[in-house]
Amino acid sequence: MTQLETALADAKKALEEGTVEGMNEAFNNLQTASHKLAEALYQQTAQTGADAGDASGEQASAAGASSGGATGGSGDDNVIDAEYVDVDEKK
Repeated sequence: MTQLETALADAKKALEEGTVEGMNEAFNNLQTASHKLAEALYQQTAQTGADAGDASGEQASAAGASSGGATGGSGDDNVIDAEYVDVDEKK
């Protein structure tokens, strides 16, 4: 059983027990396990990107820059310009 699976099982048990201390400890264990999982995924992604070579990375960033410029000025953001005034009734 991996550390993440163990942390999930402990969290389920703590939830059933309902103690605050148990839930806090389970939360911390889950958070630690998820950080380790994320670190492993990032390392795997970095290795895969390095194996692909610099040329594909340059093509991807060029494609991202061209598509970002096209969608950036479309004006379909549905932004509402408003001001907030705090009125104090005691004055």
